[in-house]
Amino acid sequence: MLNGVLVVRKPLGLRSTDCLRHLSRVLGRQQKIGHAGTLDSTASGALIVMLGRATRLSNFVMDLPKRYVASVQFGWETDTDDREGRPLGPETVPFLDDEKLSCALLSLLGTRLQVPPAVSAVKVAGERSHRLARGGYQVENAPRPVTVTSIRVIGSLEKSCRVLDVRCHRGTYVRSLARDLGRVTGWKAHLNGLERVSVGNFCAEGGLPPDEFSPQTVQRALHPVTAVARHYARVCVSQDVERRLLCGLPQRLDFLPKIKFGPVTGPVAVIGPSWLSLCRNERRDGMPMLSPLANVPLAKVVE
Repeated sequence: MLNGVLVVRKPLGLRSTDCLRHLSRVLGRQQKIGHAGTLDSTASGALIVMLGRATRLSNFVMDLPKRYVASVQFGWETDTDDREGRPLGPETVPFLDDEKLSCALLSLLGTRLQVPPAVSAVKVAGERSHRLARGGYQVENAPRPVTVTSIRVIGSLEKSCRVLDVRCHRGTYVRSLARDLGRVTGWKAHLNGLERVSVGNFCAEGGLPPDEFSPQTVQRALHPVTAVARHYARVCVSQDVERRLLCGLPQRLDFLPKIKFGPVTGPVAVIGPSWLSLCRNERRDGMPMLSPLANVPLAKVVE
């Protein structure tokens, strides 16, 4: 069985689930496979696949910052907020004032409430929103907090289409950003194209295309489980401390030697002789403590 993180360079038109099914056929039923966030069939780029014991870390990879390149078509909205949807109203070609557009982009920065698209994986009363919407039901998703750390224009495809570089966090729908940008400017808009460039340090460039899947190519492209630790503050521990964390016991952080400083908040990666632990960084009785959230053996890529 393979253990590690695989970056798949998903092409346009292929669903994420199709990529996973194809990979499962190539590697066999005994191979455990999961993902760290899907991509729409209309999007391309980095699809992060977790193999074997690395599946325990899927949630942490989903929390990593993401970078997208998005093309936004101004002039009309659609019922799916992208080019696949039905136009809502007449298609127009507005004159784009770049200064007004820059001000509108600033309004989308930071943490704010965002309404997910009707055609999305969000659950409404226990059902997926996209199933309800495609079944003819009127779907009104509740707004959710999302965080956008950077959004800027990097090019244009035509007079009424702009290409954006977007850096955001988990739960952000770029389709909704396009829709909201159109509403802020008054020009109306929808997403015309999307590429996920990276998730943390896992980049689409150099990823493995699905048509090149084979046991040998997957094994060569696989990142070890410790690659996830690169995104966090890291400490090295002895076997005794490792054993305590495996038993679920908290450990004082100030006694541990740091090998990489990271964010003050967020998980800390603890690397022992045989295990990787991702731990919550918290204070107890005034002391900085690490409490284990997930433990993964530093298994060989192939078992």
